[in-house]
Amino acid sequence: MPQAFRAGGAREPSPWALAQSRELLDTLNEDGRLHALVLTKMSDRVPLEEIAREVLAQFPDRFETWENAFDHVAVLSSRYSR
Repeated sequence: MPQAFRAGGAREPSPWALAQSRELLDTLNEDGRLHALVLTKMSDRVPLEEIAREVLAQFPDRFETWENAFDHVAVLSSRYSR
């Protein structure tokens, strides 16, 4: 076991936990997929209106109009922009 692992005071995972971690694959929920889409597009410098239209296309059950999608995209933009 690496010295840094022991020095941090963390416990070694149990054999059961290690076995479970090999069997389980975490996937993003709908919020995670939505935010990942928006953040990726923002990173690619795609205009917010275009992002909102794509969000609406990919998550039609989530937003009634592109304006609703745009509002959500704008909130994420303000939260994560420099």
